[in-house]
Amino acid sequence: MDPRLSQVQASSLTRLSTYMKGPKDKDRDKEKDKEKDRDKEKDKDKEKEKEGSYVKEKNKEKKQKESKDKEVKERDWKERDLKERDKRPSSSHALILVNSPPQEKYSNSLTIPLSSPLSLASFAENKPQYTFLAEENGVKKKFVLGLNNLEELVEHLRKTFVIEGQFELLYFDDQFKEYVKLEKLSQLVNMEGKIKWRMISVEESFEALEAICKKMQDPESGVPVKSKMWRIKPYYRVFSGNSAVKWFQRELKLSFPKAIALGQKLMDNRFIVHVNHARKKFYDDKILYRFQDLGEGSFTPQTSINHDELALKLLDPRHGIKLKDIKIFFKKYKNTFSGSDAVDWLCLKLGIRRNIAIIIGEKLLNEGYFHSCSGNVFADEEEYHFTAENTKKNTNLDFPVERVVHVLQKLKSEDAFRDITEDVDFVINVLASGSKSLYGPNVPDISEDPQMDRDVKSFILYHIGHNETERTEDHKAKEDPAIYNDTNAGNFSLAGSEELINELNQTINNWNFNIFQVAEKTQGKPMLDIAFAVFRKHDLFAKFSISKSKFKNFVQKLEAGYQSNPYHNAIHAADVTQTLNFFITSGGLSEYLTDLDILSALMAALVHDYDHPGKNNSFLINTASPIAILYNDKSVLENHHLAASFLLLKEEDCNIFEHLSLGQYKEIRETMIDMVLATDFSQHFDILGQYKSRSAVGGVKQDRRLLLKMALKCADISHTSKSLDIHQQWTSRITEEFFRQGDEEKKKSLSISPFMDRETTNVAQSQISFLSFLVLPLYQAWVENFPSAEIAHTHLQSNLNYWKLHINDPKYVAPSPNPT
Repeated sequence: MDPRLSQVQASSLTRLSTYMKGPKDKDRDKEKDKEKDRDKEKDKDKEKEKEGSYVKEKNKEKKQKESKDKEVKERDWKERDLKERDKRPSSSHALILVNSPPQEKYSNSLTIPLSSPLSLASFAENKPQYTFLAEENGVKKKFVLGLNNLEELVEHLRKTFVIEGQFELLYFDDQFKEYVKLEKLSQLVNMEGKIKWRMISVEESFEALEAICKKMQDPESGVPVKSKMWRIKPYYRVFSGNSAVKWFQRELKLSFPKAIALGQKLMDNRFIVHVNHARKKFYDDKILYRFQDLGEGSFTPQTSINHDELALKLLDPRHGIKLKDIKIFFKKYKNTFSGSDAVDWLCLKLGIRRNIAIIIGEKLLNEGYFHSCSGNVFADEEEYHFTAENTKKNTNLDFPVERVVHVLQKLKSEDAFRDITEDVDFVINVLASGSKSLYGPNVPDISEDPQMDRDVKSFILYHIGHNETERTEDHKAKEDPAIYNDTNAGNFSLAGSEELINELNQTINNWNFNIFQVAEKTQGKPMLDIAFAVFRKHDLFAKFSISKSKFKNFVQKLEAGYQSNPYHNAIHAADVTQTLNFFITSGGLSEYLTDLDILSALMAALVHDYDHPGKNNSFLINTASPIAILYNDKSVLENHHLAASFLLLKEEDCNIFEHLSLGQYKEIRETMIDMVLATDFSQHFDILGQYKSRSAVGGVKQDRRLLLKMALKCADISHTSKSLDIHQQWTSRITEEFFRQGDEEKKKSLSISPFMDRETTNVAQSQISFLSFLVLPLYQAWVENFPSAEIAHTHLQSNLNYWKLHINDPKYVAPSPNPT
């Protein structure tokens, strides 16, 4: 538009141009208007965004500043607190310090603001007077004391400055440059005008902390409490950290740092606790705390505490805390106890308050005497459980084959091994089954080989222990009523009375069966009564047509063949037989055995130490004994027990197997041989490792022979897991037998065997070693598969604890040499 046109002309031309516009021009103008509107809206949105981000930035800056101010504030009061601590003396009592900067050993106490010069005004004959010019909370005080003795001065100071608990009076000796305890008032005579006194408070005593807690719990003037839910659990009379700090500042006139320190001190000494014990620090925030029930008793134990002894007593199944098995989140825990039960026991035994018991319990937990079933916190609560299993005080042995089996089982679940799962299973089964299958040929391949001659096949199978003789364990011998009733056997009488026979019928399946009582009632010959009782219990006379008269002859001759050793004698054999019967009946083993297995097992128990000379294999080998030469130094005693027993069974009047089939006899002989040879301790770890490996793959209960070997091994050393009185009798017997061998070795100038030196052996220590490293792992492995025998494991742990408590008992330490 021409700028020379007037405004009126310009507006007229604009209107005219508008009228002259066509439809397209109008649409174009509308689009431009819309674009302008959209641009305005965008500008508005941008302005709003700028405003919002500005507010956010401001809020963020504000929060950062507040956080920084809080950090600075906390750092400042911590620094001030540290500076104050450096100026303070430290002691377990309240102190009066004199005339110098406090030394380092008194650097952690809290100062009561009181300072004054002390002048010695006058001394009367028996009543010296002291003039104090003191300043407390900005108020100056002056008073004169007339005191007869030091006790009056202490009592006056206590009342004047309201000091709770004990405190000492110390002054600074310029000559020795150290603090000296003030023993009597005359020490102050030559210090007139030279002494400046300060009253110093200490770390509060338990009594003072208890008094503070009582004030805090006062319904009218105490800290505000409330009831609140915390993680689905209701809590009553709880209070927050900031309300406690405010109360400390208001009621006790403490500064903020000192209020925090006092709250922490109450927590450290378990006067107050976090609601669910998750925190150990005291904070000035909304975290909830509650008061710990203190109960009755002292704040200090009546006797000094030895953690080893205390833990042993606490976990003793007979006299300690009650242990039980529980399940938490689908996981089973054995030998557990609750925190509150432990606190109850500690309070009762040590005569202490509950907060002190909690502190002791925490130390035992941290030192590994027991483990927490969930978390790692010790608390006076029913729902907090702890277990004594697998602690540093328990010993269990690992075997390489176990680890290999576990690794292979883990690999089975990997995708890379999915195609060879059957091969991995085969390897696991071979490893778990023991060395015989590991190095021998594959029996199915031989049995099914169509090209192999039948005689060759039979020869190979026979010599690798897989003969083709049909097993007839479920086939009973033909019953002969005349033989069973023994009408021609004369009077069949046992060594004991009819009363004893009835008693055995009732008690023969019990664990704590006392064989010594039976021996006393049978004039030292319990074997016939025990053997008859267990055979009759399993109805073996009828099932295998065993002649009672021949059975009596065999057992009597067998018992007579046991030598009169202190330990390895007929009483021990009878005891092992009864114990093995327990494992079969009450222990749950019979479920996996045949009748022929039971007969074989009981016979193996009866003969397992037949004609034992009272010396071990090592002695027989070292002295070139005839039987050691006969058996080529391999399981000398065990081979001798078996051979001599089977020779006895071959006698006409002792042949109780006369009515067994050939297959039955061969199987019972194989089983007895395997079981008795397993009692040789040189085979101990091989058998235990094989058993644990089979357990790892879940097939141990199908291996009846391995079960029987383990059962006899457990029965052979079962006195270690019987009641303490029975265990102690057998321990004294085996110790004397060992010492006799040690005496013989000394005479022959041989190296004295372990545990057999009469002059140096600590009986308690030897029992601890034997039970910990040999017996306990054996019973732990057994009980895992047969929990009905848990009573044995419980007694074993109790006896082990007994020896640990008596390791320094004079009656168990190196008896004097036997002159004979």
